[in-house]
Amino acid sequence: MTRFAAGWAAIVGAAAATIALLLLTPGLFGNFWQDDFLLLYHASEARLASEPWLGATLWLPHGEVWRPVAGRLLWRFIEGPLGASPVAAGAIAASLWTGAAALAGLLAARLADGSRSTAAGAAALFAAHPCGLLPLAWPSATQESLALAAAFGATLLALAGSEAEGPRRRWLLSLSACVFGAGLLCKESVLFAPILLGACLLATRPRLVRADLAPAALAATLALLHLASRHAITFPRDDAQYAAGGAFALLRNAAAMTGHALGVSPFLWHAGTPPGTRFGSVALSLGLVLLAGWTLRAHADDPEKRRRAMVLAAGAAVLWMPYVLLRKPPSSYYPLMGLALLFPLLAPVRQGFACATAVCVVLSMLSARAPLPAPLARAAWAAEKRPLLDAAPKDAARLWVLVASERDLATLGWQRGVAWIASRRYGSITPVLGREIRPEDLPPGGVVVDLRE
Repeated sequence: MTRFAAGWAAIVGAAAATIALLLLTPGLFGNFWQDDFLLLYHASEARLASEPWLGATLWLPHGEVWRPVAGRLLWRFIEGPLGASPVAAGAIAASLWTGAAALAGLLAARLADGSRSTAAGAAALFAAHPCGLLPLAWPSATQESLALAAAFGATLLALAGSEAEGPRRRWLLSLSACVFGAGLLCKESVLFAPILLGACLLATRPRLVRADLAPAALAATLALLHLASRHAITFPRDDAQYAAGGAFALLRNAAAMTGHALGVSPFLWHAGTPPGTRFGSVALSLGLVLLAGWTLRAHADDPEKRRRAMVLAAGAAVLWMPYVLLRKPPSSYYPLMGLALLFPLLAPVRQGFACATAVCVVLSMLSARAPLPAPLARAAWAAEKRPLLDAAPKDAARLWVLVASERDLATLGWQRGVAWIASRRYGSITPVLGREIRPEDLPPGGVVVDLRE
């Protein structure tokens, strides 16, 4: 009954924080941009080709990232039965994010004291954290929500299975493996879930026995099997963004991951953001640092609490390490799985969850309202330009699309996204980048759509 009550408390906490963000930040969902258009294009092509929902979806040609559940099946559903409605896609994104946050809260309660207040507080904090702004506001980032939900769900099942005996133990561990496998079909970030499970096992048990290693070993085996197929189906063979970086990338990524974890959004530091907003976000983030110090002090007097805090903090650091080593800068949602290990530490601190959640709600609002190239600004720009592309004549052999920069073209989903918006063939779209080119300079025989103003 206690775990059942904690589960409901986590759902309520996550839903309350998500709804608060949606109400306080108008336009947080309801628009497509960037990868959304690209995924809609692929879903439309699959529908027009009468491809089966499972056959061609589960096995993609070589050269594409393999995310068949979140990247293909979900978008076949959005493009088909839901009529490519951005509002419906936003509602799905918000629901999936709420579910992932609720499971994070339930895991925090499992690692801490098992109370309803911890479950609700951790779920609300996870849902409100600025790292979750993209999975909440961007339908394409539902891949991250599904992957996190699978990682947390598989970990909870494995922890329960490690304590059970007989058929119940085998059933729970098998179900955990199935959930973990489904997460691997959503996004490859679930490869790191065995680290999450290992940290949770070490934190909940002073001494591990051989039977405790079975859940982590099973998850690690599935992760290695998936990773072994990297060059065939998981990553593009020549994609350098997953390569390791040098010393500069290491320092830059470590600073970026720290900033993301503290809620300092990179979108707040572009031109056009008022200085007061920037420094206000830093001041709020310093409040999270003080809260972290308060939390560490609360664990200092109890050896068992101190050991658990060190294990969970080390687990979070190990989860973040692969992203720090990459050549490319880390995205804002990369620290989320590691943050789920740190939230249980707030349980002994009175009002800790409430204070941190309030700070994170304000930080998320500031990040969402930042000017270009923040997510909401990009989504609003795409929504403004869509009617111009949709109104272009369909009978012309060529559609010239004038955009100011590569970033603007990416916001529309590149050429394939533009083809879906304009309801045209991919080969008939020609993007033209730069502000100095005039429409009359282009070859005759095509239609020009100028999106540079």
